[in-house]
Amino acid sequence: DSRLGTYGAIALCLGLLAKFQLLHSLNGEWIPIALVVGHAISRLAAVWVMATLNYAKQSGKAKPLATEISGYSLVLANVFGLLPLAIVIISLVISHYPIVEMAIFLFMTGLPIMLSWFWWQRKVKRWLDGYTGDTLGAMQQIAELAFYFGLVLWSINH
Repeated sequence: DSRLGTYGAIALCLGLLAKFQLLHSLNGEWIPIALVVGHAISRLAAVWVMATLNYAKQSGKAKPLATEISGYSLVLANVFGLLPLAIVIISLVISHYPIVEMAIFLFMTGLPIMLSWFWWQRKVKRWLDGYTGDTLGAMQQIAELAFYFGLVLWSINH
């Protein structure tokens, strides 16, 4: 995008570097799992922003698509956004992973996502009084990094 600018390019480079470093810190068998779960749950975080805020602009290319999410669409987004995480949890249960460790896994990966969502949603509400496509993309990237960070913290002891 020719409108990216210097700060956008720096943010893009730092974000990619952070993702690389976080994924590189994981045990090799967790990397594909992290990519799939992080992909799904980070996009769900953007949907949560859409569900809790209004579209900030009066007009725009995305306005007809992004103004309101139905209850059915929100439920469907939650099902598919959380499905990869549920598959990981089911796999851990099948492999007789201790329940306490699974709870710690959910806490360590879920808390950073929820905190980043809450923080970003409040910032966007205060700055723009709603969301735009750019703020949804930023939420997705922030949530993905938060998930990877939590997963790395959890994997340090495992």
